[in-house]
Amino acid sequence: MKNDPKLVDSTEAASRLGVSTWVLKGVKIAAEITNDSPYVGRYTTVPEVMRWFRRHPEFVASHYLRHRKKAK
Repeated sequence: MKNDPKLVDSTEAASRLGVSTWVLKGVKIAAEITNDSPYVGRYTTVPEVMRWFRRHPEFVASHYLRHRKKAK
């Protein structure tokens, strides 16, 4: 894993971290809820995402990416 402080999008960050973009989408949703985002707009750095994971060891992407039931 390359630990480069360069700003990258989710696709590049996922590749460098060895996770899917789906996981980082969950991070974005969870970060919005916790008001603790590793993103500036649509960009982040790999070290910042790693720090976010360390601050939120309870994070599970599927908890934030579940299909919501539509209201009838």
